[in-house]
Amino acid sequence: MSNTRNSAIFKRPRLSVETLEVRDTPALFGVGWNDRHVTVSEVPDGTAVDGVNSNLFSALGADGLSAAQIQNEVSRALAMWSTPANLNFGFVADTGAPLGAAGLSQGDARFGDIRIYGRPLDSNVLAITTPPSALVETRAGDIVLNTNFHFSVGAAPGKFDLFTTLLQETGHAIGIGNSTATDSAMYETYGGVRTAISSGDAASVVGLYGIRVDPAGTGDNNSLNKAFALTSSPATSTLYIKGDIGTSTDLDYYKFTTPAAIPQGVTVNVRTAGLSLLVPRVEIQDGKGNTLASASGVPGQDISLTLPAAAKTTYYVVVRGPAIQAGTDPLTATFTPGATGAYKVSAIFDSAATDPATLDSTVSTTTAANTTLAKAVTLPAVSTPTTLANYSVSALVSSGASGYFKFVSPDFDDKKTSVALLAIVRGPGNGVVPKIEIYDKDGKLINAEFVTGDGEDSTTLQVRGLAKKTTYFVKISTDGAPVNYQLDADFRTVTVDYTKVESKTITAAEGPVFRSLYIARAQVISYSLSTTALGANSPSATTVTIYDMAGQALSSWNTKIGTSAARAVLLMPGEYVMVIDGHMTAGSTAVTYNLSLMTLTDPIGINPVDPNNPTTLAPPPPAVPMPTPDTTVIAPPPPIGSPSPDFTFVIRTVSYFAWMMPMM
Repeated sequence: MSNTRNSAIFKRPRLSVETLEVRDTPALFGVGWNDRHVTVSEVPDGTAVDGVNSNLFSALGADGLSAAQIQNEVSRALAMWSTPANLNFGFVADTGAPLGAAGLSQGDARFGDIRIYGRPLDSNVLAITTPPSALVETRAGDIVLNTNFHFSVGAAPGKFDLFTTLLQETGHAIGIGNSTATDSAMYETYGGVRTAISSGDAASVVGLYGIRVDPAGTGDNNSLNKAFALTSSPATSTLYIKGDIGTSTDLDYYKFTTPAAIPQGVTVNVRTAGLSLLVPRVEIQDGKGNTLASASGVPGQDISLTLPAAAKTTYYVVVRGPAIQAGTDPLTATFTPGATGAYKVSAIFDSAATDPATLDSTVSTTTAANTTLAKAVTLPAVSTPTTLANYSVSALVSSGASGYFKFVSPDFDDKKTSVALLAIVRGPGNGVVPKIEIYDKDGKLINAEFVTGDGEDSTTLQVRGLAKKTTYFVKISTDGAPVNYQLDADFRTVTVDYTKVESKTITAAEGPVFRSLYIARAQVISYSLSTTALGANSPSATTVTIYDMAGQALSSWNTKIGTSAARAVLLMPGEYVMVIDGHMTAGSTAVTYNLSLMTLTDPIGINPVDPNNPTTLAPPPPAVPMPTPDTTVIAPPPPIGSPSPDFTFVIRTVSYFAWMMPMM
């Protein structure tokens, strides 16, 4: 059914109101990033943020903050979380693709895993962040600052400290929820300038990511006679190792011996750009500890040293963090940006050789002939903390073929079963996202719930009741063209549950269905729609569109018969109209849809009084009033700005809308 509607009168039946569940902490929190190397980017101004352009740099620039100051405050916040845990952040460039663009939840080459935006939000929210999850694709980890407010570095009259704000938001961006402890950086509301995370915060991040680990080994290589040897790499004429600086006083020694012929000398590269916040100092020493070459790093840049080395001679590479200023406590220095982080060291004896550090990837790729259950490849694990387990793989599935993987479910202490979220995202290239199925150890297909996805770029399934320490199989298949994809699996003890708000059948004789959605505070809302048809099989579908009260379409998509799809959108407080329309072809008499909603975020609230300096904070700016149609409301909405529920779904009668609706 497809109609043209221009300033029409849309009648709605008088039905009921359903208040959705309240969550103190949305289910997405408590799950970390699969890859422990998390990239970060600051989006250029003009980047689309759910119908509004980002103005991060212009707004904060008007507050007197330069781009370098903004990035430094971001780095300070990130360093607080990465220092105690097995976690690294690296800045990368951002192409300005829209917020929520289809793509990989982690590892998308167009921008960072965590993206930082600025745009006006409502007056009771200082910032809002979507936690890491394949449920939201590239929205995962994205931070939106409310540029209706003014920010500063440190305390300033009428402004909010940027570091304190980012400290909580970066915590959310790595999967940590709010805390009721007032000393926590994750405390629900802004309460003045903070300088660090609390011990409880440190325990939370370690619980998600484990303690900081040196990939070079567990030994102590802090002196010349304890130096670790650089190891051979796949590339010829090169040596390579990965390392980590864990404290401000840490230093690592490595050694290598030059070959019999070395006409070009040796080049030593130490790579940190895009990998971590570490700003290293590097030295090349001889066997007596004499420095032959040295360099101090610059944030975001690698170091390269070339030495006219002698043949068959052993040399040493020393890597450490930046120098500690006189009088600075070493522990305080450890938590400053640049003091700690991962790095890669390579020694190259032939200028034509490829640096192995540029080839290394933390995400496994398989091209094995895993085309049957018996040939299933073990799904590579990317984390093994005690609280969760994560697996990730990038691969290619051929046309009409299948790829099989296997994994062993984790043991969550006293829990008898666990829940798995399996997310598959189409990688670069053509085609649609492959089909995903899960089987038990006997090869029996297990029922999996659709959670989110669009059927073309991504799909996320949830499997409940997995027995602990048991082998399961994942099948990836496609009937179309070969497809590159990324498969992520994470395990948890808490399910992700949408709240079902309506199930309705639309006949061919009926018009579209109109529903009202009231938002109490700025939130990222995910809405899921599934469709079935009555009558003959046909390419029928259902379309859902969210409009604001000015008639602007904020989000729209359709689901074909027998499929489900979900979308996420950032909504400000106020009223919105959801229009659900059935599209039927010959042979179909009706379509039935099921609509569900879920909040994905837990924004930092505004406390208009700073307890440390009661007179300095300005009150929040007034909320911008939204145009309201002439309506007859059967069930009144909750007061806008109320702390809960976050949203209410209302079925009501409206006499007309005063704006133009587009073709469906």
